[in-house]
Parts: sequence; structure tokens; C-alpha cells
Amino acid sequence: MIEIMLPHSLHQRECQSVLARYCSGGLQCRRYQRSTCDRQRLIVGVRTRITGMRAWLQGSDIMKIGLTSQMAVIGLALLLAACAPTRGGTISYDSSKFGTPDGPKIVAVDDTYKLAPLDTVSVMVFQVADLSRDYEIDQSGRITMPLLGRVDAVGLSTTELGAVIGHRLDEKYLRNPSVTVSLKSSASRVVTVDGSVRQPGIYPATGALTLIQAVALARGTDDLANPRRVAIFRTIAGKRTAAAFDLTSIRRGEMADPQVYPGDTVVVDGSGVKKTQRDLLQALPLTSIFLAL
Repeated sequence: MIEIMLPHSLHQRECQSVLARYCSGGLQCRRYQRSTCDRQRLIVGVRTRITGMRAWLQGSDIMKIGLTSQMAVIGLALLLAACAPTRGGTISYDSSKFGTPDGPKIVAVDDTYKLAPLDTVSVMVFQVADLSRDYEIDQSGRITMPLLGRVDAVGLSTTELGAVIGHRLDEKYLRNPSVTVSLKSSASRVVTVDGSVRQPGIYPATGALTLIQAVALARGTDDLANPRRVAIFRTIAGKRTAAAFDLTSIRRGEMADPQVYPGDTVVVDGSGVKKTQRDLLQALPLTSIFLAL
């Protein structure tokens, strides 16, 4: 069984449109408690072995689907694709109604923000130019400074990190050093572009960013790429999700260009992609629906 939650703001006509789209082609639907659309719950019976699934609807589009296994994800997505009003054509969607990802950490100037890997901090040591520079926190949670070597930074505020640096300098090198640390950039404001692109990497996500723009940051797709299968990995409500898109159709204007948010990971399919990544990319149906992994 699937439990579909309809938002309270859904109008009668929109509700009927949702039912007409997703309650056809092998789906048997029945209303819960009342037959009118002023209720927000709908129980859908599916003639399949897939069980233990829940789906949430926002407006007339599925925002995300939580499933008990990867095969259930694929089975449900293919079933919904078969229920679309048109067959063999491009699936239309409204990118503005996609589930937005969990909000990124805010670059703060007070002690409420705790430093994370890949954050960049600016360290100023009064009258010591060789130590005053920007440092990126590595994956192990440390920065590497002249004289001091590796300094633990993850989990500290900028004030706390400044105190640690000052204490270590005071132990061997400087008397009562004046150290100021500020957050220059946060890793939570970046997107990762990977797969069959010319320059995979982590890029700043400044302002509104679309899928085409994100791929362009990595200098575009390479010669081994399959642009008809590009995945966006996103965390929604604490759960990792993914959706596959046809970049060729987007470039032709046949599909909307979805927005890419800070923290998202974009992976372009291709023969040069790692097998584990490619297997996952091939398993994702081209339904433009974010599915729980």
C-alpha cells in the first residue's frame, strides 16, 4: 500500500488532476473517509509486490518517495511513469515544486557556527605576515600552518580556533600573540560536480544555479559522457535522495532546467564513470522525481 499525503492548500481541481494522473493504468484508488478532496489522505492500492512505501505529494508533483529498498524505488518510479498522461514523450514537470534541500549552514560571524571540513578560514596574527593567510580545513578536520603544523579546527568556532592558535604560538614562538580568525567561505555553500565532466570538483554555489550551469562550472561534459542521464543527489528532510535528468532534452528546451542547490552533488553518466556510480545512475529512472536512496 502507498499512503499519499495531499497538502491542505490543494484546491478541488488540482486534487482531481492528481488523482486522474496517478490513479490510472493499473492503480486502484479509493478515498480515505470522504470522497471529496477536502481530506488530505489517500490510500492507493497497487497490483504489485512492492510494499511498505510512502509517497508525499506537493501540489501536483511528487516531492519525494521513501521506500524500503532500492528495487522498490525503481519499481514504483517505473509504475508512476507508466501512469503519466502521455506515453513515449517527455515527462513534463514544474521545477519550482521540487523538494528543496535541507538548508545549508549559514556563514556566521559569531560563535554559533562550528567549523566543518572544506571550510576556509582567514587567520590574522598581528605583525606576523607569514602566518596571516587563508587556510582550508582538510577532510581530517585540520589546517596546516607554518611553525605549528597541523591544528585541529573542526567543531570549533572561529573564536575558539583563534584561542588554540594563540596558545600554541605562545608556548614556543610569541609572547601574548594577537590572533584573529574569521570564516571566509563555508563548504555548505558549494556544489560538487563529478562523473564524465572535463574538470570534476567542488564549486561555489553563488546565487541561483541550474543543472546546465553546474555542469558548465566543470567545463562541460567530456567525450565519454552520456548527457541523457545526469543525476542530482540531494538531502531532503535528513534523507539522501536522487533524481535523473536528460541534459540533452534540457538543452533543447524540451524539459525545464532544474535548480541546483548548495550541498547538491551532480554526477554525469559516461563510460569513464566508476562502476558503482554508473550502476546507480543506470538504476535511476528518467522521471525527474527525487527518490530516497
